[in-house]
Amino acid sequence: EETVFVVVLYRGQQVMRHYDLAKQEVEAVSELIEAIRFWSHHTLPIALDAPCTVPLVAAGSNFLERFQEHLGTIDQLLGRSRPYKQAAQDADLTSPGTAASGKTPVSASYVALAREWRGRLVGMENNFMRFLRCQEAWLQMSPLLHCHAPPVGPSGAALQRADREFRDLAAELAFRALLQPCLEEVLSGDRLAEIQTLLDAARQQLTESLNDMRAKCFRLFFVEDDLLLRLWGYSALRDLSEQQTVINACIPKLFPGWQSLLLSRRRRGCTELAAVA
Repeated sequence: EETVFVVVLYRGQQVMRHYDLAKQEVEAVSELIEAIRFWSHHTLPIALDAPCTVPLVAAGSNFLERFQEHLGTIDQLLGRSRPYKQAAQDADLTSPGTAASGKTPVSASYVALAREWRGRLVGMENNFMRFLRCQEAWLQMSPLLHCHAPPVGPSGAALQRADREFRDLAAELAFRALLQPCLEEVLSGDRLAEIQTLLDAARQQLTESLNDMRAKCFRLFFVEDDLLLRLWGYSALRDLSEQQTVINACIPKLFPGWQSLLLSRRRRGCTELAAVA
């Protein structure tokens, strides 16, 4: 009877130790599952009808933070993990009250899932950063297509083609909606590289147009390319204060001694010069 009691007591303690190990595994893996669920179920916010000066995907920094957060979670899981079978054997050999190893038991299948998902997250992050770089270049030039004097000739044709390809990509992202297919499938391959090439070609053509402007107005040599492009497309800005910000950034460079000017919108929506300082 004493032998049976000892065996039952040992088996009960063993079951409790294995239960604790399983509970630790569930807690550790739940964070991984939540990360997978986030990228599989959340949508990519895209504003296709936004003004030309507004990013189509405005939540870039938030997603980059999520990438780093989830990659850190997976790295911690992999760093703390040890084979579940070995953990169970160690628990059976460990006497009650002995300190644990400090590592969480994780089954081999979960470890493989964590490593696979880490690689996929890195790939999605790289694709998203490439998209943000394309979007930044597009935002610099797209207002020119909607201003009072849009570019014509080779520069206009190159910009229209780049704008069309980028908007088509954004429309496909909006159609697919979910983060994982958007970042893994739509943004994979050579399409982003081709759009970036088109944007670079359009920028080169526009730079040549800027040099032609400078040849006709020497004061424009004092304004760098990025600011001069903003000045060229400033009329596409809807907000008067945004227009004034662009112009006031150029005034001291174009007219030494002047610091700023004040615009006002009066009859029939016309913008007039109200004051100079």
